[in-house]
Formats: sequence, C-alpha cells, structure tokens
Amino acid sequence: MGAVTSVNNLFRKLHVKKAKKIKLPANASMLTIEEVCSELMKRGSFEGSYDELVRHVRMFFGEMSNQLSDGFTVNTGFFSVHPVADKASQPLRKRTLMRRGVRSIVLNVDEKANRGHIEFFTDTATGTLNERITPAGRFIAEGKLIKVEGNNPDCGVYFVSMVDASLRFKVEKPLIENTSGRAAGYVPIIPAGKYRIEIKTQYNGSGVLLKKPVTIKGKFTLRNYKILSIKDEETNGKKP
Repeated sequence: MGAVTSVNNLFRKLHVKKAKKIKLPANASMLTIEEVCSELMKRGSFEGSYDELVRHVRMFFGEMSNQLSDGFTVNTGFFSVHPVADKASQPLRKRTLMRRGVRSIVLNVDEKANRGHIEFFTDTATGTLNERITPAGRFIAEGKLIKVEGNNPDCGVYFVSMVDASLRFKVEKPLIENTSGRAAGYVPIIPAGKYRIEIKTQYNGSGVLLKKPVTIKGKFTLRNYKILSIKDEETNGKKP
C-alpha cells in the first residue's frame, strides 16, 4: 500500500475526540495541503521550493499513516493521533496482525498547543531577556500566534502594571515587526515599576479572524527602573 493511499484509507475513518461541540465560522473553509504550503511560502518560513515543501509534507503524513497502521501513537506537538484496534491487547510488535485489526484512528487536538503565548521579551536598550523594560526603547516579543491583527480597537500591545492592573499602557506607535512569532516596537513612556506584557489580538493563524480579541499574557515580570517626571507621565503615558 502506497503512502498516499494509506493516508486516504486511514483518514477516511478519522474520529475526533472533543470535550465540547465546536461551531466553525460560516465562512470557514477546508484548506488542502497545497494551500497550506502556499501560505507558508508567502510568509517566507521555508527556504526550499514550493514543490519540495509539498513533497516533504506528504512524505511526513504518509509515514505517519504507516506508523499508525503499525499501532503506534503519533504526537506532533499540536495534536496526537492513535489507532483503535478490534483487539486492544494485540502486541504492537506483530505489525501485520495489528494492521488487520486497525479499524479507525482517533485524533486528539491539544488545545494548549494552539493557544498563543509570549516566550521571550528582549529590551534592546539594556540587552536583557525577560527582565528589563526601557521607556521609549525598542522591544522584541517572541512567541506563538502573537500577531496583532483585527478591527477591534482593543487589539494591540500593552504593558500592564503588576501593582495596579488598571494602569495599562498601550503601544501607540506602529509596530516595526508584526508576525505570528514576533512583535517588535517601541515601549511607551511609563512610570517606574513592575510590568507584564500583554497582547490583544483576533489573530489565530487560520486566516479567519476571531470574533473577539484574545489576551496573551507574558508569564514574566518586566522592571522599569527609570524614574520619570510627573510632566512626562501626564504628556506621554497614555492609558487606553
């Protein structure tokens, strides 16, 4: 059985385990491997050619289907897939018998893996990582699904006081970089204190915007030691 044929035969019987019913947007569409690869090429995340990318992806899924047929569970980091056999006690080493017994495969979606998160924050003025923040200085936030996108006015990058959560300073200047894994810009003028970076966005990586913004919070504390005058705070510190 060829790799592509194996994929088709196994995935026809795909069952999705879910804790709750998920309603897709009316304009949501199913993307093919070719379409996903095309979008990846547009982002410049793959150094090879489009044809090479498609071939590599198909090779991966082809081999994954072979491993599923042999009774193994595959964890991609985003979701896990495992086979369901007629005889659960069938030893995995007896691969021929296991292939005959496989009647379906089950897909478990790891919801946490599909959530955005901020992993690193670089303060270029001090060269520190996940530690300092400098008013008017350049910052670089790195993570997953952190692109600021959406028509909701709340979308943006914020620095929130760890002492008083009502003190929220939004980055007003346009971001220098704004991609799924990286957001860079200039820190607003903020008073001395401890802060947490937050990103509000309707982006989820699927091409369809979320109805409401999600909040992605950094899990580290950023310290601003620079003391500003009251005049600086009143004229430059902007609260949403």
